[in-house]
Amino acid sequence: MAADTSQVPVPARQAPVPECMIDVRHLRKRFGSKVVLEDVSFTVQRGTVCVVMGGSGSGKSTVLRHLIGAYRPDNGEIYLDGEEITQLDARALQQVRRKFGMLFQGGALLNSLTVGENVALPIRHHTELPEETIEIMVKLKLELVGLRDAEHLKPSEISGGMQKRVSLARAIALDPKIVFYDEPSAGLDPIVTGVIDKLMIDLTDKMGITSLVVTHDMQSAFRIADKMIMLHRGRIVAWHARRDAGVARSASATVHHGRSGRSHPAAYVAKRVPRGYFGVVVSSPCGRGLG
Repeated sequence: MAADTSQVPVPARQAPVPECMIDVRHLRKRFGSKVVLEDVSFTVQRGTVCVVMGGSGSGKSTVLRHLIGAYRPDNGEIYLDGEEITQLDARALQQVRRKFGMLFQGGALLNSLTVGENVALPIRHHTELPEETIEIMVKLKLELVGLRDAEHLKPSEISGGMQKRVSLARAIALDPKIVFYDEPSAGLDPIVTGVIDKLMIDLTDKMGITSLVVTHDMQSAFRIADKMIMLHRGRIVAWHARRDAGVARSASATVHHGRSGRSHPAAYVAKRVPRGYFGVVVSSPCGRGLG
């Protein structure tokens, strides 16, 4: 019987500084005759967790690829930490990418390297720090995800959940301002999913990281999110925001339908929203649009 992760303890949050770290304005993307994103706008505050949800083909992964600079939009603007990235050349974009980390869906660890060497990889690539300093940084990052004793093991020698935590340690190796998560609970059992969720919240609080999470797991989303964006066929169709980011997350939140404006308890929506009908964004204290 599947474990109930609703009881996984969630630490209390301190109110974040009302400053936008991610600002997406009227994003539009077309592949051939198919429109995959249509007028998508939202903002994300510094030190908060924003969840982007949606079924297959809803556009959530396309949004993520725009945010990391893998795609250029047909129309629209994207600001990361105040810098517009859609018109940057490759060199300038590479500098912006040092501001964020990425947790890939499959982990993307190199099997030929140890856990510690995987975490050290971005530090060695982007800095000229001495090896002694790098070793200390690796130990600190592994300590944050509870895996300091796994430093000398290979990825094939640890579980899938531990691999995901190693990938998270690598994503924060350079102390990024933003971390993007692509389906962090994919392939994990409910208990490990709860552990990863708690880690995301802890790291957001301890390091002041702004987190954007792409997922289809509604239970996880309502557990971790300060704000959510639901997408359906490339459009934002519903939104949810916790009123106080300093209060522990709860499934007692209210979700607002983007078309009708009617409100329902989050737990009701989690049960009633049909498969493939997801898409969300939040109202923004950053002073503009959806956040």
